[in-house]
Amino acid sequence: MSARVASAVLLGLVLASSPMLTTPAYAASPTVTIDQGPAQADPVASGPITFAVTFSEAVTGFDAADISFTGSTAGGTLVAAISG
Repeated sequence: MSARVASAVLLGLVLASSPMLTTPAYAASPTVTIDQGPAQADPVASGPITFAVTFSEAVTGFDAADISFTGSTAGGTLVAAISG
């Protein structure tokens, strides 16, 4: 989305003129879908447990530190690994 602020003329004087202002067309975050990994057994008795995570658009900077295991009922040490 772009907008141009035009010059204003009052009593013969140009008061303001601005260059083209550019803003993103939208500021919505991408959506994410989390599914069972394609090779994941169901049910599973032991790890690793894999998930397929798909974003609605390209993302940058997403890494294992962005994954939270808060509320998990699985015992032991939980570790995130990112690939793809």
